[in-house]
Amino acid sequence: THYRVDLFVKLASPVACIVLPALALFFAVGGPPHPSSALTLVLSAVVAVAYVLLTGVGTSLGYGGAIAPAVAGWTPTALFALLAAYLGLRLRGFGQSF
Repeated sequence: THYRVDLFVKLASPVACIVLPALALFFAVGGPPHPSSALTLVLSAVVAVAYVLLTGVGTSLGYGGAIAPAVAGWTPTALFALLAAYLGLRLRGFGQSF
């Protein structure tokens, strides 16, 4: 079980390397009003710490057998991907003049 959880966490890591910067980008360009640079950096740090903590919790639950290994490995990435998708969909039509 430990190896399967580790496998799914490692498979989800490259996807997280795309999702987390996209989340920061969507937050930075979302507006008006546009968030300041400092607020964007703080949010990026909070998201990074939250991702590490959620990955640790998911991995721990997967090791214990409380949740399936695939769920343990992919849940943190999927949660942040859903948040990035929400912010991205909110930007549809942004910058278009009517």
